[in-house]
Amino acid sequence: MLRHLAIASSLANLLYLPVWGQLLPGAPLHYFMQEPPPRGALFTAIAEVAVLTLIFWGGAVVARRSRSPWVKTAASFLFVTAVLAAANGFRRQMPQLNLRSVMMLTGRPAFLVLAALLGLGAIFVALRWWPRVVRATAVVMLIFFPFVPFTLVRASWAMVNYGESYADFADGPYAPKQPASATAPKPVVMIIFDELDYHIAFENRPPGLELPELDRLAAQSVRTTQAYPPAGETLLSIPALVTGRRISAAQAIGPRQLQTTLADSKQIEMLNGAPTMFSAWRAAGGNAVAVGFLHPYCRVFNESLVDCAWVADYAGQSREHVPGLTMAETATIQAAQVLDAFPLVGRLGVRRMLVDRTKAARRGRQGRGVKRFEYLLGESKRILEQRAGDLTYLHLPVPHWPFFFDRAQGTYVSQGQRTYLDNLALMDRTLGELRQIMERSGAWDASTVLITADHWFRFNMWKPWKSRGESAALGRDTDFRVPLLVKFPGQTSAQVYEKPLNTVLIPDLVAAIGAGRATEVNAAAWLDERGSYAPPICGRNSACGAQRPPKAAPAGGAQKPS
Repeated sequence: MLRHLAIASSLANLLYLPVWGQLLPGAPLHYFMQEPPPRGALFTAIAEVAVLTLIFWGGAVVARRSRSPWVKTAASFLFVTAVLAAANGFRRQMPQLNLRSVMMLTGRPAFLVLAALLGLGAIFVALRWWPRVVRATAVVMLIFFPFVPFTLVRASWAMVNYGESYADFADGPYAPKQPASATAPKPVVMIIFDELDYHIAFENRPPGLELPELDRLAAQSVRTTQAYPPAGETLLSIPALVTGRRISAAQAIGPRQLQTTLADSKQIEMLNGAPTMFSAWRAAGGNAVAVGFLHPYCRVFNESLVDCAWVADYAGQSREHVPGLTMAETATIQAAQVLDAFPLVGRLGVRRMLVDRTKAARRGRQGRGVKRFEYLLGESKRILEQRAGDLTYLHLPVPHWPFFFDRAQGTYVSQGQRTYLDNLALMDRTLGELRQIMERSGAWDASTVLITADHWFRFNMWKPWKSRGESAALGRDTDFRVPLLVKFPGQTSAQVYEKPLNTVLIPDLVAAIGAGRATEVNAAAWLDERGSYAPPICGRNSACGAQRPPKAAPAGGAQKPS
């Protein structure tokens, strides 16, 4: 009986591995969460593991005492299936074992052949040696039993010592503000509009879409026509845009750390210890401030910043940890995560259905998108009004999905289908509001203003949410360009730079502008000397879609990858 109890508890604990991997201190998902998991989430996980253990143990007792061979066979089948589901849940915690990543590595034909061979082999082994398979599976569960008390003790300790266990979630402390001096860098305001696409915003702007603020800025800036971002997803592109080094892979490790792989040298480097534009600016005697989302700027770069604001992106996997969930909702979500490890259940969308029934999910991604944007816009205005730093870095979540702006009415919407073009109009309005604040203080003419994006519009990713009509015209996975506009102090006329370049050079450009080495007069020459083309890195999620960026860029003209 004790043997069955040990097996049951081991299986229940392993099935909850995806839950433990998001709750226990140091979990990778914590990098993307602004607040730590509540105590209640730890309690519900412990309670559910205990209940599931009793269910498994009771089922084993019933099957053992039954005289029906059908009952015993069914019980053994369910047991092995549950163990395979636990193994699948473990696999999903390992980024390198992501099926899409494996398919990209091996190629689709080889992947399908390998999967077929493994499937047929598993069926053959099960049919020929089923009793041995069951016994071997039970032995494996006994081997994993020591992890049960270890996990429960960790979870209990985290509940009792909650503040200490999740102390790394705290923002700051920030660097003291340095006094103004004649040798301090010249002021720069850098704005990253997430997913701002060059092709749509400039070359192929749909009829009826007006972007007066963007056009006004372009008419008095150095504007590139062939700029490419470091990567096709925010996770990789933002670290590259602040360090000046291309990032080929990134893995979150706890609330404050992102482990990055440098594309050129393949070296592993922690983002919170790497040289950045913020640390370089501070070393030059200036004060840097940052506003952003997704990446926890105020935890990772706090030692180089004098002021900061950020908000988590609860639109992806972390939406299951939206602050304010009730205990019942938390328990439902955790059960849904366990069920999702069963392939058939995952295909049926049971997890999404259960999560969407919670109150927090019913508030909608659009509603959360509005609140996130309003907060970041408010913080951006505050920092610009206070002129808190001479390097002001703003990473704003528009025109990125979710689309929550009605450009015809000029209002936010929490329900209904809007489009990328609506959020483009919101981006333009935002640029105008920020400009007005800078103009009132005189900072607009006195500062260099740099506008860019972390990646292009990824139509292939947003197909499920596109509306009919205008969005269909945006289906274009063959252009990977983003805007790069630089308005120098007092600049009133436009310069167009038509050579290809990768925007990973922005940290060097910002430093050169601050030091007075890059100006309106020599901007083109500086880009010729320092700029180089390197193709965007697609990222693990295949953000480039069916097309791949080219290995070499043409001398001019619109880029169309082969």
